[in-house]
Amino acid sequence: MYPTLFTLSIGGHGWDVASYRAAFVAAGFATALIAWALARRRGLPARRSLAVIAVAGLAVPVGGRAWHMVTNPSVYAADPVAALSLSPVGFAMFGAVLAAALSGLTAARVLRLDMWRLADAAAPALGVGIAIQRVGCFAAGCCFGRVTQGPLGVTYPPGSLSHLMQIAHGAVGLFERPLPVFPTQLFELAGALACAALALLVLAGRAPDGSAFLVFVGTFALVRWVNWGLRVPPDSLAAPAWVYPVLYATTIALCAVIGALRWRARRQAAGI
Repeated sequence: MYPTLFTLSIGGHGWDVASYRAAFVAAGFATALIAWALARRRGLPARRSLAVIAVAGLAVPVGGRAWHMVTNPSVYAADPVAALSLSPVGFAMFGAVLAAALSGLTAARVLRLDMWRLADAAAPALGVGIAIQRVGCFAAGCCFGRVTQGPLGVTYPPGSLSHLMQIAHGAVGLFERPLPVFPTQLFELAGALACAALALLVLAGRAPDGSAFLVFVGTFALVRWVNWGLRVPPDSLAAPAWVYPVLYATTIALCAVIGALRWRARRQAAGI
């Protein structure tokens, strides 16, 4: 567990650089650069593509914070100022990705850019960005999994978030050592990279535009669904237990339906 990546000494003062925050920033830049490079490779206009990617990127913290506020209202009832905080702590990935996708697709239409081709370029980039962010989560000790005695379990040090959660729920005593937990951050990291690789394979084929994006979103929703069953939800989460599985199932179904419609439209356009 490395919540602090390193310490900067400036003017005699030490500034801790948190692993989570560093990963958040690195993930944003990596996602934007990879998406832009793939967009240019696919023949999309460089400036307009960059503008759309920037709009989508700016929507990430807004959507992530908004979703977290809706699903964790007690956090903001106790500290309303937290809603306006620029800290990357307290963001929900589902809201961030949803806001980025909707704002990016809207901006692409406004700028008369092929939104499906651009979405395909963004798909592998999203996988890389999510993987980088999960490295930060693992280092910070957040987003951890349930207690396990299996070979995949990892043990965070005393005083870590998982240890405090185990004490709060009576899994261990106040002075007992923490129990091993599933490294759900690493599971999601591996899943995101696998989904990105699958999206690249679709890009290399002859699938209709938008297929790579739909495949990535659908398969990553499946990864999140499976991982959700292994993860310990925060105590502040107000959403019922069934909400996220329903959201993931709906996302998968929508991707499948839209993908089928795009294949059908291509066949009709070809006169088949």
